[in-house]
Amino acid sequence: MFASALITGTQEALADLVGVEDLSLVRATAREQDDGQWSVIAYAPTETFDSLAARDYQISILSDEAAMQQQWDAIQGQIED
Repeated sequence: MFASALITGTQEALADLVGVEDLSLVRATAREQDDGQWSVIAYAPTETFDSLAARDYQISILSDEAAMQQQWDAIQGQIED
């Protein structure tokens, strides 16, 4: 299962995210911050976000894997009804 997070870093660092396995970027959410950093929302396993944090990306978890699973379960329940 995936979590969602806001990833922040330099424009160059965020460009490097395109090649990260198991990371789905929501490119329409990419924004330049007031301090010149850039941010983008992404979906990935928690381990991927942990790896990015170790590489000095700023990671803010928006929905953890359990919350995402609850959302998918609710959607599935609506589809089945």
